[in-house]
Amino acid sequence: MKKLLLLFVSMFFFLSCDDDEPSENPDCKLTNLELVSEIQCEGDCAQFTLSFEVEGGSGSYAIINGMSEEILSVEENAVSTGSISRQLCIPTTSITNMMLSIRDESSSDCTSSTSLNIDLPDCSFQAGNPSDLEFITVEAGTFDMGCTDEQFNCYSDESPVHSVTLSSFQLSKYEITNFQYAEFLNAIGAESNGYYNGQEYMEIASSYCKIDYVGGSFVAESGRENHPVVEVNWYGAKAYCVWAGGRLPTEAEWEYAARGGNQSNGYIYSGGDDMDAVGWYNNNSGSDTHNVGEKAANELGFFDMSGNVWEWCNDWYDSSYYSLSPVNNPQGPENGSVRVVRGGSWGFNANGSRVASRYCDIPDFTLNGFGFRCAKDF
Repeated sequence: MKKLLLLFVSMFFFLSCDDDEPSENPDCKLTNLELVSEIQCEGDCAQFTLSFEVEGGSGSYAIINGMSEEILSVEENAVSTGSISRQLCIPTTSITNMMLSIRDESSSDCTSSTSLNIDLPDCSFQAGNPSDLEFITVEAGTFDMGCTDEQFNCYSDESPVHSVTLSSFQLSKYEITNFQYAEFLNAIGAESNGYYNGQEYMEIASSYCKIDYVGGSFVAESGRENHPVVEVNWYGAKAYCVWAGGRLPTEAEWEYAARGGNQSNGYIYSGGDDMDAVGWYNNNSGSDTHNVGEKAANELGFFDMSGNVWEWCNDWYDSSYYSLSPVNNPQGPENGSVRVVRGGSWGFNANGSRVASRYCDIPDFTLNGFGFRCAKDF
């Protein structure tokens, strides 16, 4: 079933105090709410550290779920002016986008000018040991992202060209295959319809899905084991990567790797200027996916970053984001309604397979041309 599931949990920092009425304090300010650590699974909860700046506060703060009013954590005897950090461990049963804001309940005039969105992984299953998942290290570097001179027929969302600097990371050499994804579904105990804990990961019922549920197990169809998995939504892609000890790549990481990183030759497509040599698209695919790794690799050794299947990225999509993107390790917009996919597919034209071409879709949406690969911090 294709559906739109937008789950937003609002959380607010507020002052924990007596029953007195809030006082007026026009000089109180709460700013710079930031995620200052990686989000990691510890048992069945997502653990991370937040920080924010306070000026003229009371020194006692609580973290509250803005929808349920449940108090999640209390920070007492904190500074009234300065920086405050707090480690949280939030139980998760499905991947959730959380909107974080700050509020000081003791002062009706205390202002907050900051908010933060974070994505929490599903921590309800144990990390796995995926078969044949090979990663390549992408060394840190700076590149021009967007519609650079060699690109053609660019869309407006590929502009302006802007400089991006990335830290080193790792990316899977190939797109995730049917065999690998079936292994994941079995390991976590997914339901026969492709759901897990109420969240759809893939549309098993689709005729384009080449993973079957047979005799109580998920099995890749014969001859399709090494084709890229399709009919996987963003949630299912991210869950696999977390299970495999990684994450989805950012859009900037994806483009940098597709261009060949610091070994780039400035090609139109990932690995060359001849699309037929480097990838499967609508003119050569025969209207189907193909085994990963059959076409030429790019400068870093990645296969199929142009064509075969579109690849989910972690970022929310915004057509004007390039005008706002930070230089260092951009993570995409703070919120949105659609996620980025990159690279083109077997059913799309060559233009969509250019290394600069951008596309997007609803995170719950599955398609016969949507797959993914995983990243890891280096």
